[in-house]
Amino acid sequence: MCNTVPIYHQTKVIEYATVAEKLVRVFHIPNCVEVCPVGKKHAVIADVAIVPKENEVILSDKLIDELGIIIEKPSKVWKI
Repeated sequence: MCNTVPIYHQTKVIEYATVAEKLVRVFHIPNCVEVCPVGKKHAVIADVAIVPKENEVILSDKLIDELGIIIEKPSKVWKI
């Protein structure tokens, strides 16, 4: 849930250089989503980072820890 300030006022545009020295723009919106694993009662407020042309969701180490997720096999098994 975003707070009462409109999203576009909170959004920061950050540019990063990739390994191939290509500039990538990231749109960062702080405290904008509520994340709650299915079947759990606790939720975590998290930031959103939007990378144009990216089609996967990436969870930060901090969010994974706050949600109590244990990664046994990154491509297959995550325990909550």
